[in-house]
Amino acid sequence: MSLQYCSRCNRWHDPNRMCADVDYDEFSEQKEIDLLLNLAQEEDMPNANEISSPRSQVLFEAERTINGDRDQQYGAPAVAFDLIAKYWSVYLGCDVLPKDVAQMMVLMKLAREQLNTKRDNLVDMIGYAALSVEL
Repeated sequence: MSLQYCSRCNRWHDPNRMCADVDYDEFSEQKEIDLLLNLAQEEDMPNANEISSPRSQVLFEAERTINGDRDQQYGAPAVAFDLIAKYWSVYLGCDVLPKDVAQMMVLMKLAREQLNTKRDNLVDMIGYAALSVEL
């Protein structure tokens, strides 16, 4: 099954169903995430260059980054951010939570973007913000 990004409803869905026809109670956000993760492994999943709008491209790149091989490279985000929070808590002398780590990483990427505009900064900001939802 292939999905197409719909700029009208800002969701991925079957291109044979108009977004007005999609029952979002049935087509839950978790189901959408599961479909995207499964389709990311398939060859017919579009790459970022095949997605038309620039905002969708950046969102797609961030999704591929945080749901790709980063877990294998760095471990589960919750575990990694918890460890970073412990180090930062000791260094700063105050309690830092894993969610604080994600938010401060967004701020770090924002500072980098202000100094040197680079697409990677924006992709990473989106990725850190998305990860903070789970922390």
